Order: sequence, then C-alpha cells, then structure tokens
Amino acid sequence: MVVDPRLHALFAEEAHLVGVDGPRDDLVKWMLEEGNNSSKQRKVFSIVGFGGLGKTTLANEVYRNIKDQFDCKAFISVSQKPDIKKIMKDVISQVSCQGGSSKDTSDWDEMKSISELRVLLQNK
Repeated sequence: MVVDPRLHALFAEEAHLVGVDGPRDDLVKWMLEEGNNSSKQRKVFSIVGFGGLGKTTLANEVYRNIKDQFDCKAFISVSQKPDIKKIMKDVISQVSCQGGSSKDTSDWDEMKSISELRVLLQNK
C-alpha cells in the first residue's frame, strides 16, 4: 500500500511548523480582503513548487486560519494525477457533514456528484 506523502502535512501541529507564519499571514490577508466593491468575490491562489517544499502544509495552515469565516468549507489535497471522482466525493463529504447529512456516495458517477454538490451549495 502506498501512503500519500501529503498526509503528514494535513496533520502537522502548528507548533512544530517553522517559517510558515509570514507566507500564511500574507495569504490569509489576501484571501480575506475585499475588492473595491462590497460583494465578496471568489479568489484562487496557486501554490507551486517542487515536492517537499511545504505547499500542502502552507495551504492547510491558511485553511485552518480562515475556515471559520465561511458557511461551507472543505480542504482537499490534489495530486499531480487527480482522481476527479474521489475529489468530488471528498468535497461532498466535508460540505455535507456540516449540514448534518451523511450520504453514501460509493455508487455515484461524476454527474450525480456534481448535481449533489450544486444542491448542497445552492444559496450559500
């Protein structure tokens, strides 16, 4: 069995992290600042670099700092060869558990997953 090396980053304790504070705080600030108008806009940040630099750890620390600012949230780590079906199911499981609903997604295809995610996120 192959263990995903990014798992360690997902469970790293904040006290053991070195050098993350500055970049984390910058990304948190950028994520939460609003544009010139009063409506919130979607933002996407790409954290790129060689393996082992701490990209997943940094992203997870940003998520830990801002997750309480949002009604719906999910943290999904994506590999270089993503399994879209698994990613969709992971998002659904994290978003739906916040609403108290737990659904068996084992036999869903991509279209069913997208449809369910749309329902979960409607009016959010």
